[in-house]
Amino acid sequence: MVLAAAHFIQEARVKMLPNIRKMLGAGSTDQERVLRDMAAQNFGVNLKILADLVNELYLKTTSLDRAAPTRRDPCTSGFPS
Repeated sequence: MVLAAAHFIQEARVKMLPNIRKMLGAGSTDQERVLRDMAAQNFGVNLKILADLVNELYLKTTSLDRAAPTRRDPCTSGFPS
């Protein structure tokens, strides 16, 4: 799940970030335009914050996994068979 989040972030950086203003479209009122522009301006910063949090989660998860007394497959551990 952490890997999926990292993949999403990478795809958003490559495909969405350069085109975010076009993707949001045009607002019909001045208030909608202002909100759209604010969202577009903050998207990159918010994506960076998310990337930092996912990286921190990954580091904590791997340290816990290394400290575990038994080795299990990380993709299936904790899920019923």
